[in-house]
Amino acid sequence: MSAQLEHPACVSRILEAALDVFSEQGYGASIEQIASRASVARQTIYNHFGGKQALFETALERAIAALFETVKAEDAELRERLIRFGMMFRARVLSPRSIRLHRVLTGEAPRVPDLARSFFDRCFLGSTAQMASVFERAMRDGELRRDDVHETARLFMENLIGLDRWRVLLGGEPPDPAGEKELVTRLVDHFLRAYAPPAERAVRSARS
Repeated sequence: MSAQLEHPACVSRILEAALDVFSEQGYGASIEQIASRASVARQTIYNHFGGKQALFETALERAIAALFETVKAEDAELRERLIRFGMMFRARVLSPRSIRLHRVLTGEAPRVPDLARSFFDRCFLGSTAQMASVFERAMRDGELRRDDVHETARLFMENLIGLDRWRVLLGGEPPDPAGEKELVTRLVDHFLRAYAPPAERAVRSARS
């Protein structure tokens, strides 16, 4: 690693610049353009990441890992962490940069199938695996009923995004930020009722 990249802030700047440039100009964007946006030398990026695809993949992995830090922190009850995650997840997935990147990669998938496959593996399968690890622990601790953790994770995240992602991808208006907290809270509460452990469901049924 070059001395310039020993500073974590420099690495973060390069990875953020990479996602910005790729989302704006597609995978045809050059390392020179990314280096210029990050205010580093082109060779610095080559020395550390080796090439464009490795840079893109590392940027995706870093962004996903940061997104899941909040729900894995275990500094609060599961419900609170899921609400916090849901707010961040929707903000990230529905952001202008994510929507642009999604459109770019969808358009370039036939031309660069390896890149599209990498994006799918890291963003969709990788995110599902990260959330599955959270639910695996919650099921083991009795906070959720036992079920297939990967299917549970996929259903939870798809429910969070719903039709909003498709609406925005197809040019519709993004959700009103003022209603996000209420929406996410409602979705999380529906999920927790559906996946409540047997004992808790029995108590709820007796009360109703």
